[in-house]
Amino acid sequence: MALHAFKLIFIQPVTGEKLEFEIPHASEFKKLVAPVKQENRDEA
Repeated sequence: MALHAFKLIFIQPVTGEKLEFEIPHASEFKKLVAPVKQENRDEA
């Protein structure tokens, strides 16, 4: 099981400021997801 958020957006509760954070997928996550993506392509 794996969990990765590449983008988080939330409102800071005190200031009301919108905060947004974005990072690329980690290489380990890409390796884990690659077989699933290929399986989905094969089924299409």
